[in-house]
Amino acid sequence: MCDTAIKEILEKFHSNMKLHCTEFIKIWKNYDTDKSNFIEAKELKNFVRDLLASTPDKVYDQKVIDDYTETVIDIFDMNNDGKFSIHELAKLLPVEENFVKQFQNVSLTEFEAIFQHYDYNNDNTIKGDEITAFVKDVMNAQGLTTAEMKDIEIHAACIKDLYGGVLQKENFKTLLLN
Repeated sequence: MCDTAIKEILEKFHSNMKLHCTEFIKIWKNYDTDKSNFIEAKELKNFVRDLLASTPDKVYDQKVIDDYTETVIDIFDMNNDGKFSIHELAKLLPVEENFVKQFQNVSLTEFEAIFQHYDYNNDNTIKGDEITAFVKDVMNAQGLTTAEMKDIEIHAACIKDLYGGVLQKENFKTLLLN
């Protein structure tokens, strides 16, 4: 019963939306409360509680939340270590397709589209979680699927340090086209 119920909730959740990569990074950071670069079972319970709260017609007690959490781990914990890596969470959440993968030799028009995609708040800069989302997509596009959040954060921190935390369009062009 629990397997079927959680699958129905997740299917409804997946059919309603696709998360922008920046939203995904924010969710990751929100639930990885101990900053271990994994979402452990206790942190996942908070995620499941919030997910279930998005179905306003029902109220779930702690036992149901615990059961659903266990089911989510059984379904999506690919290496059975009892915690979620960033890639396992990406399998659970309806995240948009990797935006960078579609571009090989980037034209100026494509560059503009890429910049606009990662400039999630439309302020003509890429900063904070937007940089992290870009780095995650680039690492995945290069086939580095085993890179954990720590590696993504290290690369993003280097870019943030190099450009004072904010990528202007010219800086982003340098990064992307070279």
